[in-house]
Amino acid sequence: MNTDLKEIEQKLHELKPAKLPDDLSAKIENIFENSDHIQNKYANLRKIIWFPKIQKLSAVAALLIAFVGVFFAMLNDQNSSNETTASKASVNKPLKRNQFIPLNAKNVFEGVQDEGLFLSDDKIPYHDVRYQFSDSFLWKNEEDGSLIEMKVPSQRLFFVPIKTD
Repeated sequence: MNTDLKEIEQKLHELKPAKLPDDLSAKIENIFENSDHIQNKYANLRKIIWFPKIQKLSAVAALLIAFVGVFFAMLNDQNSSNETTASKASVNKPLKRNQFIPLNAKNVFEGVQDEGLFLSDDKIPYHDVRYQFSDSFLWKNEEDGSLIEMKVPSQRLFFVPIKTD
């Protein structure tokens, strides 16, 4: 049995591999030469944002949250003192000119919107639910009685995974 295997192995060593046709060889070389271009193409495809509306809404929400935070921080700095509490400051010191005092703040739930079902990139089904709110703020200037009212719509988007077992 060993002699049969040795004979077959010797015959295999004597064989010379056939040469590839020139056009096939050129195609293979072209593939390796342009592999960087193909990799860049796939890298660009992976950078596609599949939910452009969600990206825009997220950017707007982030800016809105930052604006409201800065606005309240400025109000807090104007209405507070490092040494005394707000109640002592109002008794001891007169109000600054054109200073607005917060009167009212409300967060109103406006409703739920069903955005339907979608399949994520990793093939998991999700239910898209959007909760809508309206925040309103009211400030008054005690010196001249002028009011500032600000209404800010906001929404929260939830992706609820659907059980498929």
